[in-house]
Amino acid sequence: MDISTLITRKDLDDFSANYEYPTDWLGTQLFPREKTDDLEFALSQLEQYGNIPSIAKVHAFDTEARIGSREKLTEKHFESLLIKEKLATSEKAQYALKNNDKNKALKIIYDDLNIEMQRVLTRTELENMQVISTGKLTINENNVNTVIEYGYDNSHDTSFTGWSDPTHNIIGDLNLFVQSALKQGKRLAYAVTSSKIVGYLTANKGIGEMLKIQGAIPTVPNVLNYIYAQFGLQIATNDELYKIEGGDNTLHRFFPENKISFLTTLDFGKGYFAPTPDELTDVASAADIDMRQNVYLKSWKEQDPSTVWTMGSAVYLPAVKDINTLYIATVAA
Repeated sequence: MDISTLITRKDLDDFSANYEYPTDWLGTQLFPREKTDDLEFALSQLEQYGNIPSIAKVHAFDTEARIGSREKLTEKHFESLLIKEKLATSEKAQYALKNNDKNKALKIIYDDLNIEMQRVLTRTELENMQVISTGKLTINENNVNTVIEYGYDNSHDTSFTGWSDPTHNIIGDLNLFVQSALKQGKRLAYAVTSSKIVGYLTANKGIGEMLKIQGAIPTVPNVLNYIYAQFGLQIATNDELYKIEGGDNTLHRFFPENKISFLTTLDFGKGYFAPTPDELTDVASAADIDMRQNVYLKSWKEQDPSTVWTMGSAVYLPAVKDINTLYIATVAA
């Protein structure tokens, strides 16, 4: 039996459509996955302060009504990014098949498909967290050098200094920042940061004293509950790591260790997948595109040298519903 015939197109589609990533990424919660049939799409969002209610004016009786205006919208156009990776099926699969061990050969092939699924989806998570931590998407790899601007307002940036000092007034810093956002009509409700920053909070003497008054000790849950009680802020930590395949095994963070990203809502965006070039080439018509699957898997055989390849690919871009709901702080020790 030819190893390239072991799995069918339906097998590949079903594997992708039913695949469950082993990690519940934070970015996937903020950018729920959705498939679209368009490579390019446009997002319309209100200008800064556009979601603050406006008032109508009082008029004298028997006078003409003032002519109002609609809220100003900004439309931004985006093109999704292609992510892909292929693997040459191990010669062990060939020998397993030669020895009539079909199950072993299939396991080797599906292990490769699993690797490709993980690597492609991990790359999408990096995009998600880069948007959350910088307000934009910067790509400089594999002959792609581009910056995707979502319209983030740099006036939403701030810096917190001295937080590593246990005597520093962290609560005062947070209060000023939260109040500043309130003056812009934004009620900060959610924050993403690192365990290092949460460590500054738990070691802070001012917070510890406030907890002591309440009869509590400065454990992480108690501190986070105190922050929530004070500011209505739910804090989530993201210390997840990734490495670059084929690199030096250096570990990288999805979310920077010295950042806090504040959001007004968890309904922040969508993670849009579009059909890949291979998917468009392989299917008979647009109506045959499988909208269940986000990563397209394929397998093919080359004659010289004799190799069976498997590849996973995705066309993906995180889309932000309203970039004005994002505030980013940099914490300097």
